[in-house]
Amino acid sequence: MRETKLDDWVDGHPDAWDYEAVLRDNKVILDYDSDGWGFSWPFGTGTLGCVLEVHARKAAAMFVSLWLLGVSATFADKLMDGYLMFLELQESHA
Repeated sequence: MRETKLDDWVDGHPDAWDYEAVLRDNKVILDYDSDGWGFSWPFGTGTLGCVLEVHARKAAAMFVSLWLLGVSATFADKLMDGYLMFLELQESHA
């Protein structure tokens, strides 16, 4: 189990989290269909909805990271949903 700190600030720079490495290292696959984005990985699947691809990728990586840190899947799913809402709201105000 990976026990590194989950943080999006690296050396004083915001949004420096390498979420693509989380996806790659954990064999996470994202796909899009009529219901929106979803992801699968060796331990299961998840739904992300109709959001921007970059937000779907970050949210899937966050779910996987939380799960690997020992957070239950149900709680990680709720946190992921909140993170997605934050990202989408932030995008709409940009």
